[in-house]
Amino acid sequence: SKYAQAFEAAQKVADLDPSLAGKAYMLMGTIWGSIVCSGNEIEQRAKYWVAVDYMTKAKNADETLAEDANNLIRQYAAYYPQTAEAFMYDVTDGQSYTVSCGGMRAVTTVRTQK
Repeated sequence: SKYAQAFEAAQKVADLDPSLAGKAYMLMGTIWGSIVCSGNEIEQRAKYWVAVDYMTKAKNADETLAEDANNLIRQYAAYYPQTAEAFMYDVTDGQSYTVSCGGMRAVTTVRTQK
């Protein structure tokens, strides 16, 4: 997919140029936040956990991105599933979860609405 190709390109930038890693991670998070995933409520929303992982990496790598990254984290967090909803699908807060979507794959952490 185009998303997967863009993601791979951003990953190369992050690996090759540490000074651009933050921006690359931000792009990677945005790509995850943008793809449409099929499946049940959890499978459709799990991409937001991955997106937040990358936004966190972005601001850790480049503190000038913190404000933008935090704004996106807030937007993505609004789509986290409710605790009861997650429970119905047998996933709980803090559990490891593998997301496959749009030709991409990531291991992330389950997060529910606080």
